[in-house]
Amino acid sequence: MPIFMFIGHDGPPHAMALRDALRPEHRRYVLEHDTMIRLAGALLDPAGNQCGSVIAFEAADAAEVQRWLAQEPFHRGGVYARTEVIEWGLALNRLERTEWTAARPTSAAPS
Repeated sequence: MPIFMFIGHDGPPHAMALRDALRPEHRRYVLEHDTMIRLAGALLDPAGNQCGSVIAFEAADAAEVQRWLAQEPFHRGGVYARTEVIEWGLALNRLERTEWTAARPTSAAPS
């Protein structure tokens, strides 16, 4: 099955206040609807603020990813100024498996 990357960029400089307000709902949604997600993480600016997100989905097509995103709180709530869903071909994977819970992470592990 193909892999699609969602790339979401916050409006400059970042949307930390909005992210913080929506984070509990975002975490619940992701944990309850994570069957397609293979990788997810934060884009960080030089000051360490989250300025975007990247999520890898294993899905039949980009439309399936778009349907998932339509209900995702950060996407629905206006965190992202610019988004993209594009098919991605995995070439190398040396990442260690990582999990998180609905609790807010430390600043070293944003979402």
